[in-house]
Amino acid sequence: MVPQLDVQIEMLCDYECLVGEGPTWHDDEQCAYWVDIYQGALYRYDPASGSHAEVFRSDLYLGGFTIQRDGTFIFFMQDGTIMHWDGHELTPLFHRIATPHGADIRFNDVSADPAGRVFCGLTALMPAADKRRSLYRLDPDGSLRAVVDGLGCSNGIGFTPSHDAMYLTDSADGVIWKYAYDVATGHLGSREAFVTVTGQDEGVPDGMTVDAAGYVWSARWGGHKLVRHHPDTGQAVAEIRFPVERVSSVTFGGPDHAHLYVTTARGMVDGPDGPVVADPTPPAGALYRVDVGHLGIRGVAEPRSNSRLPSG
Repeated sequence: MVPQLDVQIEMLCDYECLVGEGPTWHDDEQCAYWVDIYQGALYRYDPASGSHAEVFRSDLYLGGFTIQRDGTFIFFMQDGTIMHWDGHELTPLFHRIATPHGADIRFNDVSADPAGRVFCGLTALMPAADKRRSLYRLDPDGSLRAVVDGLGCSNGIGFTPSHDAMYLTDSADGVIWKYAYDVATGHLGSREAFVTVTGQDEGVPDGMTVDAAGYVWSARWGGHKLVRHHPDTGQAVAEIRFPVERVSSVTFGGPDHAHLYVTTARGMVDGPDGPVVADPTPPAGALYRVDVGHLGIRGVAEPRSNSRLPSG
């Protein structure tokens, strides 16, 4: 039996996100941002005032984003589109990525490394185990290349505190992979299965983050929970249960990065006439906060992207 952490779970706001994802703490603003993938929306929460708002919306799915070193944003979207957003205007970096899968692609989850590279996973518009896509790497010089092929649903990405290994979640296969990583070159080396999730009640590994002690926090889509894994063994050492089924992603933020910001989702499933909402009941799709600082748990500031922008 995995111990439950003694914490208070606070619902901050509920935009009824179909797929709330990609929570990211903006240290300059001391605010949290997150997306609703299928609504193409970006939201912002300010803990100082308790205010929150939708700050961006697109006709394209918005799979994830990074914060640039100057505080602006890179959006990773439907059709392999990558855009820079300065808070007012969008500037295209890549209109589309040419793949054998045509228009049935979107970015899902992304993460920058300490050198400013961005690892960005492609998945199908509606992910499935038989629809295999790739993980790409966007380098600071503006080049983009596939670095891992054959992923069922590329999802949560994170790095060890020493930056000598990278975690990559494949939700379709229920595995969190651990790759040897060379931060000087961005090269991914050999991999091993760090966590393999089995059992329907456990849910599916989704977004993730790594705390200052190296423990991996994995959101469990369909499992009602976050799970904290030991950095050496991958063993589940603690859980936090949530009142909603689809817990989608997590990041550290707030004072001393002692708060977990957690996204959830209403979810989308295939219906007889196309995709339908899986759980229309609030608070599915809300943003949550959990204070873990009193337990001695802290996160670290996430690396920022350093993507080259078009001149002029």
